[in-house]
Amino acid sequence: MSLRLIQRMSSLQGSAGLAESSDWLGISSLTFTTNRETYGPFGNDGLDHETFEFRCGNGEGFGGFHGTADSHRV
Repeated sequence: MSLRLIQRMSSLQGSAGLAESSDWLGISSLTFTTNRETYGPFGNDGLDHETFEFRCGNGEGFGGFHGTADSHRV
């Protein structure tokens, strides 16, 4: 995903929960929204997963992510 210079992140939505037959908690779905477009959802919502949403205010930036991932979770 590449943003153009005129695009600003406005929100990040997704879901998180336990991986199937595991006790590992991770993000299972992500959707990025900018002032121009929506990207996603990437991944799959789990039926029993908690949803979340972070909104970026005017003039506030989105710093990014760090962590690990496998074929099922971030």
